[in-house]
This record gives sequence, C-alpha cells and structure tokens, in this order.
Amino acid sequence: MALTRTLIAATALGAALGIARAQAADPPASHPGDDALTCEQIYAEATAQSQRDQAEREKRNEARRRQAQGAATLLTGATLAGGMAGTGLAAEKGVEAYVA
Repeated sequence: MALTRTLIAATALGAALGIARAQAADPPASHPGDDALTCEQIYAEATAQSQRDQAEREKRNEARRRQAQGAATLLTGATLAGGMAGTGLAAEKGVEAYVA
C-alpha cells in the first residue's frame, strides 16, 4: 500500500515538473514593444518566422529522406547478399549499425 502511494506521488510530481518545464520552454507570444507595432508589422514578422521554420523542417526532412533511402539501399544489398552467400546475419548487423 505504501509502495502504491509512493509511486502515485512520484508520478504526480514528475508530471507537475514536466508541465513546468514545458511552460518554461514555450516563451509567450507577445514581446516587449509589440504595442507600438501595427497589425501588418506583426503579421510580417510572424510570416517571416513561419517561413524560417518551414525551411528548417524541409531541410531536416530531406536529411531524413536521404538517410532512409541509404538504409533501404543497404538493406536491399544485404538481403541479396544474405540470400545468395549466407551472410544475412552480418548484413543485418550492418544495416542496424548504419541506421543507428
């Protein structure tokens, strides 16, 4: 019974700390001096930031695509080599090392 209470308390504490960290990492949307900006200026800033974020996502996704394509090529070669020469286990380990 005491163990159950301890686990529940630890879980609740962990959740509370996680929420606090998430809130601290998420800065507020307004910035000092925003009152002096027009709606068009705020919109332009938000649009520029959105475009920068999109460019970063596209770059990251392209890198992931290249990695996945390389892994697929390696896996295909490993499958063919394993099926013909009996080196399937070694080829599988090579793929795992490449992906990790």
